Amino acid sequence: MKIHLYYKYQHIRPIKHYSCLENILKVQFEDPLLLINALTHSTYVSENSDVSIGDNERLEFLGDAVLDAGISNIIFKKYPNVKEGILTQIRAKIVKGTSLASVAKRINLADYLLLGKGEYKSGGKYKTSILSNALEAVLAAIFIDKGFEATQNIIFNIFEEDFIKITETTIKDPKSKLQEIVQSKFNQLPEYKLTNKYGEGNSSLFTTALIIDGKEYTRGTGKSKLISEMKAANKALYYLSEDAEYYNCSFE
Repeated sequence: MKIHLYYKYQHIRPIKHYSCLENILKVQFEDPLLLINALTHSTYVSENSDVSIGDNERLEFLGDAVLDAGISNIIFKKYPNVKEGILTQIRAKIVKGTSLASVAKRINLADYLLLGKGEYKSGGKYKTSILSNALEAVLAAIFIDKGFEATQNIIFNIFEEDFIKITETTIKDPKSKLQEIVQSKFNQLPEYKLTNKYGEGNSSLFTTALIIDGKEYTRGTGKSKLISEMKAANKALYYLSEDAEYYNCSFE
């Protein structure tokens, strides 16, 4: 981004700082003003009448629908044998305000918000509603700039931890199912051994070996240790479970 814009009341770096957010999201805007618009709270516009850009409320409206469609499509494909009621539960847990705010914090969205002086001083950049609304607005901006498929990929990347945590408590994950089978057949618990870690930060990849009865059974590789374990367990279910088709899920 080449545009230079500064907060009037906040000690914030110039707009090139927003390139860091683009790097986190793995997107480069053709129209950078869309991103600025998505991060502009109504209080900033109210206090700065000379600013030509509008607030993010319209983008938030669109982003709510984009996020809902993106999450729905992901879990629909991810769990082909899970009934509609369970899918609805998973989606509802992922898109609720506290979950959105948590994701916004993970990508440091608060550092990029344009807030009015009063809202900023009252800690507005950490408020759940402001963070969740801004995240939806950013997703809308990406949708307008890049289309639905690119937006859906970004949704999955930034919500990946939530998919794992929420689905673990909503449907039985492959590790739990495998543990039942191994206990029944071998009278012991499966072991998971981290064998490799590649890269740093968001580009990290973990490889985990699944050990049963002292022998390596399968391996899984994923963007977190938990995902690599789940993928290793998922592979083992093909050999050990009569219900393997149900658990044939992609965790990335």
